[in-house]
Amino acid sequence: MKNIIMLRSQYPDARLEKEARGLIESGYDVTLLVWDRGRISEIQRSCICRVKRFKLAVSPDSFKVCFYLPIWWLYIIFQLLSEKWDIIHAADFDTFAPALIMTRITKKPIIYDIFDFYADMIRFPIFPKISRIFFAKTDRFLMRFADVVIIPDDSRREQIGLSNNENVVTIVNAPPDTFSNNNVVPDSLSENFTIFLRWRDQ
Repeated sequence: MKNIIMLRSQYPDARLEKEARGLIESGYDVTLLVWDRGRISEIQRSCICRVKRFKLAVSPDSFKVCFYLPIWWLYIIFQLLSEKWDIIHAADFDTFAPALIMTRITKKPIIYDIFDFYADMIRFPIFPKISRIFFAKTDRFLMRFADVVIIPDDSRREQIGLSNNENVVTIVNAPPDTFSNNNVVPDSLSENFTIFLRWRDQ
């Protein structure tokens, strides 16, 4: 059984849990490594896998996040050093950057799941335009080192600058009942890791 660690800096998250559930049903051992910003006690979700929490309450819309990112990244690196894992599934740039360092060292695969384009999401109080350009260029450069890039819709391909890259796949944001039972991850495990969802024919 392969071990996958899924990283997310905003939790709870329905999309992350949907993906985790699909992986578990396909025979993978999944651990969620998440940033608990104080909302987990307010929004209770049923998660069927192990969850490790970095507990530091701060709003995701606050510019203070920039100052806490180095702490969060060090926490990710420490946990990846202490955990047994085969694949990293990193959601958004604020988890992908430190995870990429570990996968380059260990030569293990990394999946980059872009829920939101980070440069458009974060708030910069100082030099906002220059900061957004910097994060956008850095993000687009680093994502080229991912083994797979997941986006929520095809319109994001042009945004991330990987329009013709065969390693980019789309998993749409939609409730589970909009899909047929056949459109899930295959039961058999293989060396080539593939995850996909497809619209059900109407």
